[in-house]
Amino acid sequence: WAGSPVNPFVGADRALLLEDAQAELRDAQEVAGALAAAVQELGSELVLFGKTGVDRDQSQTGQRVAARLGWGCAIECAKIAID
Repeated sequence: WAGSPVNPFVGADRALLLEDAQAELRDAQEVAGALAAAVQELGSELVLFGKTGVDRDQSQTGQRVAARLGWGCAIECAKIAID
C-alpha cells in the first residue's frame, strides 16, 4: 500500500503487517500456518489477502490459511460490500 493513491484500509478496524526476516525461505504451507495462528490468536473474523504475496506469486496463501481455519474462501474479488 505504500505509495498507493488509494488507502486499502478505509473502514477497517485495524490492519496488521506481520514480518519475518526469513520469509523468502519459507514455503506456502509454512507461511499459511504462521498466518493462521496469528488470525486465531487475534480472533479475526475476516481476513483479506491480495493475489501477489509472500508465496512467490503462487496465489496459494489465502486459500491455505482459509483451509487451516476451516473457513470459506473467495478469490478474484473486485469488490466487497458488507452491510
